[in-house]
Amino acid sequence: MPGILDSVTTILLVTILGWWLRDRGHVTDEHWRGFEHISFQVFFPALIIYALVKADLKSVPALNFGAVMFGSVASAGLALLAAYPLLNRRFGMSGPAFASVFQGAIRWNTFVAVGLADQLFGKRGLTLFAVAIVAIIPAINVTSVLILRRFGEGDKGRLSAVDLLKNPFIWSSIVGLTINATGLPMPTALMTAADICGKASLPAALLLVGSGLRLADLGRPSMPVLLSSGIKLIGLPMLAAGIGRLAGLTGPDLGVLLVCTAVPTAGAAYIMTRLMGGDSRLMAAIITFETIACAVTLPAMLLLLGG
Repeated sequence: MPGILDSVTTILLVTILGWWLRDRGHVTDEHWRGFEHISFQVFFPALIIYALVKADLKSVPALNFGAVMFGSVASAGLALLAAYPLLNRRFGMSGPAFASVFQGAIRWNTFVAVGLADQLFGKRGLTLFAVAIVAIIPAINVTSVLILRRFGEGDKGRLSAVDLLKNPFIWSSIVGLTINATGLPMPTALMTAADICGKASLPAALLLVGSGLRLADLGRPSMPVLLSSGIKLIGLPMLAAGIGRLAGLTGPDLGVLLVCTAVPTAGAAYIMTRLMGGDSRLMAAIITFETIACAVTLPAMLLLLGG
């Protein structure tokens, strides 16, 4: 219990610092955009590549873990999609609003997840985190675009394999897995450089999460905010825990699974929603509510389901 609370509190404090720096104007929007760009393009890929190259994938249930991650997220997404006609009739939920609710329910904040996986489960946690990225990041990106194309009202955008391969999470996973599988020897200096850049990803990521919080957009939580957040922070981890136990995941492996499914939705969902005609105001409220609420729900999920 103390370890979980300390880890969550530590991450929350750094996140709050990011919000404070932006709220007080100590870091300008232009600087945040540059910081975000280098974090996405350099720090995070370095972390993923280093973790996968160094990972002993035979020591973790990679196939089981990846299958459970994919199956849990896919099941939640399909159930929510099937419920849309009812949500539309009963509550008058519009297409753009549903696109935001959907993203809030199935996307995950990799920045928060990697911080907790590292803090709570060390090297094994980072290895399984990298497996989770390979298992669901491509599917989530494709699904989010398709949902926005179907339910959004703005620029529908285009979906291509090239665009997906440009995603830093995807290409870095491919590079890391390729080096790991082939056993290609890597120069010590290169791996040390990757380790240094990778270590910068955690504080950078949490500061960026904090900078994206918009407390003014929160207001009184609406039904769509509560629905999306309830699925993401409570329903999805409960579903994943059940499937994970059936698949034989226990101990730290089950804990990492809960971390990856119980973290709040991705901050990048706001940008995609705004560009592709979703309800961006609702998306901002969902992101903010989930980020704050997970300080309570995430430790609860780990304690209740991780034993």
